[in-house]
Amino acid sequence: MGVLIMSKFQGNDFEGAKSIVESAGTRHRLSDLKVTEDEVLKSIRRTRSFSKEQNHWFAYAQTIDFEVISDKEILDCLNW
Repeated sequence: MGVLIMSKFQGNDFEGAKSIVESAGTRHRLSDLKVTEDEVLKSIRRTRSFSKEQNHWFAYAQTIDFEVISDKEILDCLNW
């Protein structure tokens, strides 16, 4: 999940990541992983503050403001 989401919002090759996940047969849909939308959205929205609280010297996640990204955009990274 993290690779798909971060590849999308870091501006990396999201389609390439999707292709690898698909080729490998890796589960990625929330229903397959038994994870709720609410759990994913809360976790993703907390990524930036968590990285800062943990004093990570650098995490690209600190540069992404997930608060301004719509729920649909985030969930679409996983439910295809």
